[in-house]
Formats: sequence, C-alpha cells, structure tokens
Amino acid sequence: MSEDQQTSRFKSYIGFLLVGAGLIILVWVAFTEYNDYSAAKESAEPISQQSPDGKPAGPGVLPKFIVEASSNTRKAYLFASKEKNQTSMEAAECYCPCAHDSLLGCFISERKSNSKVVYATHGASCGVCVDETLSVKKWVSEGKSAEEISELVDKEYGGR
Repeated sequence: MSEDQQTSRFKSYIGFLLVGAGLIILVWVAFTEYNDYSAAKESAEPISQQSPDGKPAGPGVLPKFIVEASSNTRKAYLFASKEKNQTSMEAAECYCPCAHDSLLGCFISERKSNSKVVYATHGASCGVCVDETLSVKKWVSEGKSAEEISELVDKEYGGR
C-alpha cells in the first residue's frame, strides 16, 4: 500500500470518527435539552398558585419572596402588579413551559376588588418570564399598544 493510500485511508477514518462523535454529541444535547424542558414543564406551578402565605398584598406592597428576589424580578412584579399594565400583560403570551394563559398569570394570581393583589410565585423563579415582562415594560414605556406588544413578544420570544 502506498503512502498516499495510507494517508487517504487515515483521513477517512478520522472523518468517520469526527462525524460519529458529532452525532453522539448532537443526540446527547438534544436528549438533555428535552429532559430539561420536560422537567421544567412538570414542575411548573398552575395559575392558581399563590404567594406562600396566600394573603393578598396592598398596592406596592410585596411579599417576602419578591423582596428577597433579584432587582429585575422585583421590577417585573412591580410592573405586573399595576392595574394599568394588566391589558399589556394579558396580551403577552408566556413562552416558558408554565401553562399560564398569559404573562400576567406568571406574576399575579388574583386582583381583589379592594386593589389588593395575590402574587403568583412562578415569576420569581423563571428568567424567561422576568425577561419577557421587562420587555413588555420597555414597550409600554415606548407607547406600544397591547396588540403591538403581543406581536413583539411573539416575534422576540416565540421562536426560541
């Protein structure tokens, strides 16, 4: 066997090994991502989940689990808690696997007739929901309508 044939055969083996390794890595990544998604979907709280004590809070009053959360999470809850932002938050679809009807449900379980709010706990532990809400907040400040915000959320987060 000539040296050129040996080199060619060696390159073929290396090529097969690299393709095989690539396929193994691809299957492994797909499998782990699917498992992460499935686990997140199974552990997502339903829309009726309330703040740990289940008591409503007055306007601007946040439960301990929100106060102790990150700055962005607090901003998201404060934005979601304002009644004037309810239409925009309801128009925005949530793109995490939590099964809430809208982004509002990730943060607010119930708005009482006396303006008190029962907070949902999901938003405090979901970066996707916080990120989406901060985007909605930005678009509201730019004067976008609820319909425009719905389209922007779908465009920005729907393809992930």
